[in-house]
Amino acid sequence: MGEMHMPFPLKDGLDLEGFAIGDAITLTFEVRYDPDTDVPIMIQASNLEALSDDVALVIDPAESTDDAATQK
Repeated sequence: MGEMHMPFPLKDGLDLEGFAIGDAITLTFEVRYDPDTDVPIMIQASNLEALSDDVALVIDPAESTDDAATQK
């Protein structure tokens, strides 16, 4: 997947140091919903991990394996 700009808040203590534009990463979001309306009331990035440069995103579930990413 190509680079994209996605502004969102980071969980307190989550540090972007060591990451650069264009790095392959996994990103975990934490989402909390209003229990009465089921509308998201909080969305934030809660974890970032670097991936190796040879990892490719698989979008078609028929092509996927146990992992969300496969080797090129």
